[in-house]
Amino acid sequence: MNDLILKQIRLSERVVLEDRFKNIENVGGVSQVFSKNKVVSCFVSCSYPEIGFIEKSCSEIRTDFPYISGLLAYREGPSIILAYKNLKKKPDLILIKGSGICHPRFFGMASHIGLILDKPSIGITERLLCGEIKEKKIIYEGRHVGWKLKNIYISPGHKVSLETSLKIVKNCIKKHKLPEPLYLAYKYANKKS
Repeated sequence: MNDLILKQIRLSERVVLEDRFKNIENVGGVSQVFSKNKVVSCFVSCSYPEIGFIEKSCSEIRTDFPYISGLLAYREGPSIILAYKNLKKKPDLILIKGSGICHPRFFGMASHIGLILDKPSIGITERLLCGEIKEKKIIYEGRHVGWKLKNIYISPGHKVSLETSLKIVKNCIKKHKLPEPLYLAYKYANKKS
């Protein structure tokens, strides 16, 4: 596992925390569920800013990689990438159920997937992986790494600034605590598992 941790540290240096996109016309949300030794990932694409459903894509991959906090991208990433590739219209930005830079090595699932796909990405979790909350900001090792918004934690993954990550997630929240594309992705992933 030490080699994977070192790899994350190296890759974290390539993460871009600036807005590297022009227009966002659609936002993707991806969520995973784990059942026995398989990972089910579902991607949902929605129009932006209206957040109207466009399409969904699900994938299922067997894995022997164990659950290790902070290394979930190695277990669940291949399934996420397959679900993404199966989308007809690729989203301009991806919301991922997992951490972005709010991670012990500043390289959570949203950063990992964003870097691999070369896409703007934002991580959303329901549990704080690291850091502490100070006036709605998540601070880890003296660095601002994300936001607390009601009962969720938001952190940029790649090619998105801290301020924009909060703004986009707020715009995607409708009736549920999770942003709508993520809520739908989670719902579909659970149906498939």
